[in-house]
Amino acid sequence: MLPVQAGADVAWNVPLPEFLAPFTLRAQDVFLDPGDGRFYTSYRLDVPLVKW
Repeated sequence: MLPVQAGADVAWNVPLPEFLAPFTLRAQDVFLDPGDGRFYTSYRLDVPLVKW
C-alpha cells in the first residue's frame, strides 16, 4: 500500500519489471453513503506510470 499524499506534486517510486512498458493506470473509487444508502463513484483518475 502506498502512503497517503496530497497535492499537485505527489510522486511514489515503485519498482517495475524491466519488460513492463510505460502505461496509464486508471483508478476510480466507489463508496456507499450511509446517510442515503446509495453508491457513488469518483471521477476517473489517470495515473501515468513511467520508468526513469
